[in-house]
Amino acid sequence: MVSHFAVAPGVLYYCDGHSVMAQPKSGGAPQSVGDCEGSFDLVADAQGVFYCSDHHLMRITAGTQGSHVVADVDCIMDVLDAKYAYFVIPGFEGVENPGVYRVARVGGTPERIHTTRPSEQFMLAVDDDALWIGAWSAGTISKLAKTPHATARTVVTGQKGIVSLAMDATYLYWYSENTTEIRRRKKTGGAVEVVGHDVTQEPIRAADGHIYWFEGAADDDKRLVHLAPGAAKAETIASKLKTPSLRVDAEGAYISELDRDGIFMFKR
Repeated sequence: MVSHFAVAPGVLYYCDGHSVMAQPKSGGAPQSVGDCEGSFDLVADAQGVFYCSDHHLMRITAGTQGSHVVADVDCIMDVLDAKYAYFVIPGFEGVENPGVYRVARVGGTPERIHTTRPSEQFMLAVDDDALWIGAWSAGTISKLAKTPHATARTVVTGQKGIVSLAMDATYLYWYSENTTEIRRRKKTGGAVEVVGHDVTQEPIRAADGHIYWFEGAADDDKRLVHLAPGAAKAETIASKLKTPSLRVDAEGAYISELDRDGIFMFKR
């Protein structure tokens, strides 16, 4: 069973024992490309894969072998852009210096760019202009511009329990533990809409304007749901999924399941 994996152009990354494996999407044997020591939160793009592992934020550059330490930190890896890896240190009891951080992809000293109140947990999404920050305890979504010395500005309130955040070019999408709905609102403002129901499991994932999530009661198997750009409602593309994990990219959606070997792709 694979529970932590990431997708990038032409390749999937996942942990197998003590190794990070790179599996070509075109087929063939996977290759060991780095070290996996209790690794989780793998996030990848065309340049490589980042992940949290054994008190470090790690990087493997695409097309090479070998893991490199980006920062010495206990973290929750979340999103990437062309310059930075963005990660969270949650505000749990006894955790020092919680907040939202970024560090140069090549490594260096992490910079805290957003602080937190006690017991807060953050979810992140990123686009060309800003980092968007969902706050679990506060029930807010804030926009932090990428300009120097920017301060986060709250743009959505009243959504306590946010555990997953995604976006397309027009909308913010989120799921909170206090609802069974996927909600969205335009980045520029306006009314909150409901686009998904019967949701009891994170995450929401987005790629090229396509949004994916799971639906199904808490103790039941899940359905994989897809909302296409401009679609009036979401469609179910897979069902009877047992405790699934989810990643997406420009080609489609990828899932793994509890007690089932493999990673499975649903092409768009």
